[in-house]
Amino acid sequence: MINIYISILGKHWKIKDTSNYSKANKEKWKNPEYRDKVCKGVSKGLHGNTNTLGKHWKLSKVFCENRSRKQIGMKKSEKTKRKIGKTNSIVIKEKWKDPDYARRVLTVNTPNKSEITLNSFLQKTIPNEYKFVGDGEFILEGKCPDFLNVNGKKKLIELFGNYWHGEDRTGKTKKESEDERINYFKKFGFKTLIIWESELQDLSVLKNKILNFNSIV
Repeated sequence: MINIYISILGKHWKIKDTSNYSKANKEKWKNPEYRDKVCKGVSKGLHGNTNTLGKHWKLSKVFCENRSRKQIGMKKSEKTKRKIGKTNSIVIKEKWKDPDYARRVLTVNTPNKSEITLNSFLQKTIPNEYKFVGDGEFILEGKCPDFLNVNGKKKLIELFGNYWHGEDRTGKTKKESEDERINYFKKFGFKTLIIWESELQDLSVLKNKILNFNSIV
């Protein structure tokens, strides 16, 4: 039973939630035939599904239909949400280890406005030293830095968004987030400069930070 429970947590199922339904829709749910139709649709997806952990569980049709009925309108507990989040995190990390997957995603989403601003500033401050590679051109075991030195120096520049790398979202302080990324690329022999999106508001201070980093041997 434990294995069956994990396999279900490994995949998102969109279950009908009647909490915000109109009066007409709520009336539909009073009809046993309508409920059975929805339950069978959900159970069809569950039956014999290969979950995100990569293990195949052959679930019985009766079990799936009963499970579907129980989940209708049911809210997930915080414990369940954490388990789902942990499982999805593992799956996503594995996907990002595939260079082709990373390039497909990054090519669509980059460069963003802040990356364009920083790239322009880098070219003015230290021309022809760094190239934008955040589109997946340069990947180290699933991690894609934003800027790479093109003159033989093993140096990288990362632009951290205030929201995406902030403490509210990651649960880490700025220093912890910086150290984590710096130490990751250090394993491959690279020195890394972290620039926060908010630092783009004061270019005179940022200029000194970049020049100091670039002068380090």
